Amino acid sequence: MRRCAHAYHVDDVVDLVRLVYKDRVVFHDGDAELAPGIQLLLIGGHTKGLQSVRVHTARGWIVLASDAAHFYENAEAGRLFPIVYDVPRMLEGHRRLLTLAGSIDHFVPGHDPLVMQRYPRHGGRRRHRRAAPRAAALDCRAAQGASQTFACAARSGA
Repeated sequence: MRRCAHAYHVDDVVDLVRLVYKDRVVFHDGDAELAPGIQLLLIGGHTKGLQSVRVHTARGWIVLASDAAHFYENAEAGRLFPIVYDVPRMLEGHRRLLTLAGSIDHFVPGHDPLVMQRYPRHGGRRRHRRAAPRAAALDCRAAQGASQTFACAARSGA
C-alpha cells in the first residue's frame, strides 16, 4: 500500500496525462448528462471546478457529493470543511445537492465513515469482481441511525 504525503501520487498524475494524450479523458465545464441516469454536477466551493454525481438507482436518485461535502454534518448543519476555495459557492452547493437528492437518505458525502453504517455492504460479498471490498449497496434504503436494521439487510442476506 502506498503512503501519501501529498494530495496526489506522481504516478497517478502521469497515468492521467497519458490517458489525456490517448484521447481517453473527456473534460466537462458545467453540468452534463453522461448517460441516461448519470448526471455530472458542477458544484465548486471546496475547489474551483469541483463536480459531484447524481445517479438514478432502483430506489430513486442518489447524490454522490464527493468533496462538495466531506461529511453529512457539512451539508446538514452548514458546517464547512476547513479547506474552502469559495464559501458562498460551497454553501449553495450543499443546498443544491440536498435538493437534488430529495432527502439526506439519498445523499452520500465524500469521506464520512457513517456512509458504511447507513448503507450496508451488499450481501456480505462483492457484487462485481472489480467492486471495492467495502462497497456499499446504495440502491438500499438508508438507515436513520447506526443501530437500526437496514431495510435491505434481510433481502441481501447480510
